[in-house]
Amino acid sequence: MHHPFIQTPPRKKSTILALLLALTTPIIHAHSRGTQPASTHVQQEVRTYLQNLGVNAERTSKVRIYRISGSQKECPFGLTDRDGIWIDEKQISLYPACLCSFYLAHEAAHYALEHYRSITRIGQERAADLAAARMLCRCGRRGIVEQYAAYLKNTVIPQEGSGGRMDSQHPTFGDELAYLERVLAE
Repeated sequence: MHHPFIQTPPRKKSTILALLLALTTPIIHAHSRGTQPASTHVQQEVRTYLQNLGVNAERTSKVRIYRISGSQKECPFGLTDRDGIWIDEKQISLYPACLCSFYLAHEAAHYALEHYRSITRIGQERAADLAAARMLCRCGRRGIVEQYAAYLKNTVIPQEGSGGRMDSQHPTFGDELAYLERVLAE
Protein backbone atom coordinates (compact mmCIF):
# COMPACT_ATOMS: atom_id res chain seq x y z
CA MET A 1 0.00 0.00 0.00
CA HIS A 2 1.42 3.39 -0.93
CA HIS A 3 1.02 6.12 1.65
CA PRO A 4 1.99 9.74 0.95
CA PHE A 5 3.61 10.24 4.37
CA ILE A 6 6.10 7.37 4.03
CA GLN A 7 9.54 8.06 2.58
CA THR A 8 11.60 4.98 1.85
CA PRO A 9 14.52 4.25 -0.42
CA PRO A 10 13.46 3.01 -3.87
CA ARG A 11 12.19 -0.50 -3.17
CA LYS A 12 8.95 -2.26 -2.53
CA LYS A 13 6.87 -0.46 0.09
CA SER A 14 4.93 -2.61 2.48
CA THR A 15 1.81 -2.38 4.58
CA ILE A 16 4.02 -2.93 7.63
CA LEU A 17 4.73 0.79 7.63
CA ALA A 18 1.07 1.64 7.97
CA LEU A 19 0.95 1.22 11.75
CA LEU A 20 4.37 2.72 12.22
CA LEU A 21 3.09 5.77 10.39
CA ALA A 22 0.84 6.32 13.35
CA LEU A 23 3.82 7.68 15.22
CA THR A 24 4.08 10.67 12.89
CA THR A 25 2.49 14.05 13.59
CA PRO A 26 2.28 15.96 10.31
CA ILE A 27 0.13 19.03 9.88
CA ILE A 28 -3.38 18.03 8.83
CA HIS A 29 -6.54 19.93 8.02
CA ALA A 30 -8.72 20.66 11.04
CA HIS A 31 -11.80 19.17 9.36
CA SER A 32 -9.98 15.82 9.13
CA ARG A 33 -9.56 15.52 12.86
CA GLY A 34 -13.17 14.95 13.78
CA THR A 35 -15.13 15.72 16.92
CA GLN A 36 -16.51 12.29 17.82
CA PRO A 37 -15.00 10.96 21.06
CA ALA A 38 -12.81 7.88 20.84
CA SER A 39 -14.21 4.63 22.15
CA THR A 40 -14.43 4.23 25.91
CA HIS A 41 -11.68 1.58 25.81
CA VAL A 42 -9.24 3.84 23.94
CA GLN A 43 -10.04 6.80 26.20
CA GLN A 44 -9.46 4.72 29.34
CA GLU A 45 -6.18 3.29 28.04
CA VAL A 46 -4.85 6.71 26.99
CA ARG A 47 -5.90 8.32 30.31
CA THR A 48 -4.20 5.52 32.25
CA TYR A 49 -1.02 6.07 30.24
CA LEU A 50 -1.20 9.83 30.81
CA GLN A 51 -1.48 9.30 34.58
CA ASN A 52 1.38 6.79 34.52
CA LEU A 53 3.45 9.35 32.62
CA GLY A 54 2.94 11.85 35.44
CA VAL A 55 0.19 14.02 33.99
CA ASN A 56 -1.88 15.22 36.95
CA ALA A 57 -5.42 13.92 37.37
CA GLU A 58 -7.06 17.29 36.64
CA ARG A 59 -5.20 17.71 33.34
CA THR A 60 -5.74 14.03 32.45
CA SER A 61 -9.49 14.32 32.99
CA LYS A 62 -9.64 17.37 30.72
CA VAL A 63 -7.70 16.01 27.74
CA ARG A 64 -9.97 15.36 24.79
CA ILE A 65 -9.50 12.05 22.99
CA TYR A 66 -11.21 11.88 19.62
CA ARG A 67 -11.61 9.59 16.65
CA ILE A 68 -10.01 10.84 13.47
CA SER A 69 -12.37 11.34 10.57
CA GLY A 70 -11.49 12.04 6.97
CA SER A 71 -9.49 10.22 4.34
CA GLN A 72 -6.15 8.57 4.99
CA LYS A 73 -4.62 10.89 2.40
CA GLU A 74 -5.39 13.84 4.69
CA CYS A 75 -4.40 12.48 8.09
CA PRO A 76 -2.17 9.95 9.82
CA PHE A 77 -3.43 7.32 12.25
CA GLY A 78 -3.13 9.78 15.09
CA LEU A 79 -1.78 13.06 16.30
CA THR A 80 -1.40 15.02 19.48
CA ASP A 81 -1.73 18.75 19.87
CA ARG A 82 -2.63 21.17 22.66
CA ASP A 83 -6.34 20.53 22.06
CA GLY A 84 -6.14 16.79 22.57
CA ILE A 85 -5.27 13.45 21.06
CA TRP A 86 -6.81 12.09 17.86
CA ILE A 87 -6.75 8.35 17.09
CA ASP A 88 -7.79 6.53 13.92
CA GLU A 89 -9.32 3.52 15.65
CA LYS A 90 -10.37 1.89 12.40
CA GLN A 91 -6.80 1.72 11.12
CA ILE A 92 -5.07 0.76 14.35
CA SER A 93 -7.59 -2.03 14.91
CA LEU A 94 -6.06 -3.83 11.91
CA TYR A 95 -2.83 -4.50 13.84
CA PRO A 96 -1.83 -6.68 16.79
CA ALA A 97 -2.93 -5.41 20.20
CA CYS A 98 0.65 -4.87 21.41
CA LEU A 99 1.34 -2.43 18.58
CA CYS A 100 -1.90 -0.56 19.22
CA SER A 101 -1.09 -0.28 22.93
CA PHE A 102 2.46 0.94 22.24
CA TYR A 103 1.07 3.47 19.77
CA LEU A 104 -1.48 4.79 22.29
CA ALA A 105 1.27 5.04 24.94
CA HIS A 106 3.47 6.88 22.40
CA GLU A 107 0.73 9.47 21.68
CA ALA A 108 0.09 9.88 25.41
CA ALA A 109 3.82 10.49 25.85
CA HIS A 110 3.75 13.23 23.20
CA TYR A 111 0.97 14.91 25.17
CA ALA A 112 2.69 14.43 28.55
CA LEU A 113 5.95 15.83 27.16
CA GLU A 114 4.05 18.77 25.61
CA HIS A 115 5.46 18.11 22.16
CA TYR A 116 2.55 20.04 20.69
CA ARG A 117 4.35 23.25 21.67
CA SER A 118 6.76 22.95 18.72
CA ILE A 119 7.07 21.29 15.33
CA THR A 120 7.74 17.56 15.56
CA ARG A 121 11.37 16.65 15.26
CA ILE A 122 13.17 13.32 15.24
CA GLY A 123 14.23 13.88 18.85
CA GLN A 124 10.60 14.23 19.94
CA GLU A 125 9.68 10.92 18.31
CA ARG A 126 12.58 9.22 20.10
CA ALA A 127 11.65 10.90 23.39
CA ALA A 128 8.00 9.80 23.06
CA ASP A 129 9.07 6.22 22.25
CA LEU A 130 11.44 6.13 25.23
CA ALA A 131 8.93 7.67 27.66
CA ALA A 132 6.23 5.25 26.48
CA ALA A 133 8.55 2.21 26.69
CA ARG A 134 9.87 3.09 30.15
CA MET A 135 6.38 3.81 31.47
CA LEU A 136 5.02 0.53 30.11
CA CYS A 137 7.91 -1.43 31.67
CA ARG A 138 7.49 0.37 35.00
CA CYS A 139 3.73 -0.34 35.04
CA GLY A 140 3.99 -4.07 34.45
CA ARG A 141 3.33 -3.95 30.70
CA ARG A 142 6.85 -4.82 29.58
CA GLY A 143 5.42 -7.43 27.22
CA ILE A 144 4.03 -4.68 24.99
CA VAL A 145 7.51 -3.21 24.53
CA GLU A 146 9.03 -6.67 23.98
CA GLN A 147 6.42 -7.53 21.35
CA TYR A 148 6.81 -4.18 19.60
CA ALA A 149 10.62 -4.57 19.50
CA ALA A 150 10.19 -8.12 18.16
CA TYR A 151 7.82 -6.79 15.49
CA LEU A 152 10.43 -4.24 14.39
CA LYS A 153 13.19 -6.86 14.41
CA ASN A 154 11.35 -9.75 12.78
CA THR A 155 8.89 -8.05 10.45
CA VAL A 156 9.70 -4.42 9.69
CA ILE A 157 13.50 -4.45 9.41
CA PRO A 158 13.63 -7.59 7.20
CA GLN A 159 11.22 -5.90 4.79
CA GLU A 160 12.32 -2.26 4.98
CA GLY A 161 15.95 -2.47 6.12
CA SER A 162 17.47 -1.12 9.33
CA GLY A 163 18.16 2.21 7.61
CA GLY A 164 14.55 2.62 6.51
CA ARG A 165 12.29 5.09 8.23
CA MET A 166 8.73 6.31 8.00
CA ASP A 167 9.69 9.86 7.17
CA SER A 168 12.38 12.42 7.86
CA GLN A 169 10.97 13.17 11.34
CA HIS A 170 11.35 9.61 12.62
CA PRO A 171 14.41 7.63 13.65
CA THR A 172 15.51 4.75 11.46
CA PHE A 173 13.96 1.40 12.27
CA GLY A 174 17.38 0.13 13.34
CA ASP A 175 17.85 3.06 15.73
CA GLU A 176 14.36 2.60 17.16
CA LEU A 177 14.97 -1.10 17.76
CA ALA A 178 18.36 -0.36 19.39
CA TYR A 179 17.01 2.16 21.89
CA LEU A 180 13.99 -0.01 22.72
CA GLU A 181 16.32 -2.95 23.37
CA ARG A 182 18.37 -0.69 25.68
CA VAL A 183 15.22 0.17 27.63
CA LEU A 184 14.40 -3.53 27.93
CA ALA A 185 17.92 -4.17 29.27
CA GLU A 186 17.60 -1.47 32.00
